[in-house]
Parts: sequence; structure tokens; C-alpha cells
Amino acid sequence: MAGRKAAVMSGSERRPKPSSIPKNRQAKGRKGNDMNLDRTLVREINSLIGDGSREAKFALLKRIDAAKKDLSTPQVRSTFAVCLRKHGRAVVAVCVAATLDARKDRLDYWGWRWANEILSLLPKNITRQNLERALIDDGIHPTAICDYAGSFVRLTTEEE
Repeated sequence: MAGRKAAVMSGSERRPKPSSIPKNRQAKGRKGNDMNLDRTLVREINSLIGDGSREAKFALLKRIDAAKKDLSTPQVRSTFAVCLRKHGRAVVAVCVAATLDARKDRLDYWGWRWANEILSLLPKNITRQNLERALIDDGIHPTAICDYAGSFVRLTTEEE
């Protein structure tokens, strides 16, 4: 009898079934996610990686450093489109994603899912310390990235 009672108690202490968890709190897998990146952007980011060698990593980091330098100005609102043309969508997307990820608490997680998807496309040899090199230091309010990069984030997202 004691064994049966223990079994009943442990059954009631189990986690709730997924159907009883509110939908906005359920974890979704990559396939079930309702946000997808633009396929062209995904191909561009994958081509950045190259063959995955050490030389390809340092070439990517050099391109990220150059884009970060151009994006880290107080005039970034007016020069963002020029930076996109000069450095390419993929490199700028990495810089914007790293910045959104670093400022996620300040931005109330605006664009964090997009940033997480972008950063997940990068190879494992691009570490968090490497991504700190990509942080945009524009010298203006931290939420200003929502203004100048918001349309870029929306245009590179395929909503279902």
C-alpha cells in the first residue's frame, strides 16, 4: 500500500503535459518555429564560413571588424544602407545579431529570436569572445538599433 501511495504522489508531482502549458511558454524546435530567416541570407552566411579552416575564420573576423568600424558611428542611422552595400548583408547581419544579443535585456528581447537564428548559423569556432568584436558601439541610445536595423530584420525574416 505504501508503494502504491508513493507512486501516486510521484505521478502528481510530474511536469504538466505540454497541452496544459500556455502556447507562448512552450519551447519550440527549429522546425516548429514560426520565424524563418530569408533563405538567401542563410546561403550568404553559410558562404561566409568558407571551408571552415583557420584562415577562413580570420578572414571572416577581418570582414566583421571592418563592418563594425563603419557601423560604430553616431551617424549610423544615415549610413546603415551604405554599410549594407559595402560589406554585404551577411556580415552586417552578424554585427546586428551580436549587438541585439548583447542588448537583449535592454531591448525587452526585441529581435532576439532573429539574432539567435543568425548566430546559430555561424560555425562553432566563432566563439562568444570572437562575437564581442562584432558589437556595434554607435554611441547613441541602445534602443536606437531598433530604428536603423528594424527594417533589415523584418526584411530578412519570413513569417508564416
